[in-house]
Amino acid sequence: MYARQYGEPYRLGIGRRRRTGRRLPPSAQSVFESFVSEANKTVLHTLDWEQFYVLIRHFSQHRVHCNPDHLKRLLLSVGFREGYADELAGIYLHGRWLLKAFSRRSPDW
Repeated sequence: MYARQYGEPYRLGIGRRRRTGRRLPPSAQSVFESFVSEANKTVLHTLDWEQFYVLIRHFSQHRVHCNPDHLKRLLLSVGFREGYADELAGIYLHGRWLLKAFSRRSPDW
């Protein structure tokens, strides 16, 4: 209607609705499920931490797009309490940063 009235070739497009519940790729989902199925959801033990580090490394190596807020929502959805999920999301972010920093290191390190 605007284009006809003013002789302008503009069109209004309405994009698709974004999904609010983003999903992980199948391999990342498998690693996540492996971690949460065995993890103590109140306090992680040594083996739980190892699995969490495996999750961080897998997400980093496979360039899984999962920011800390998304990970926190995933952890909350499987029974982690909010404060602990928030803490793990922060540790996840630091782990991703460390792996990114060390992947760029110079050969003389």
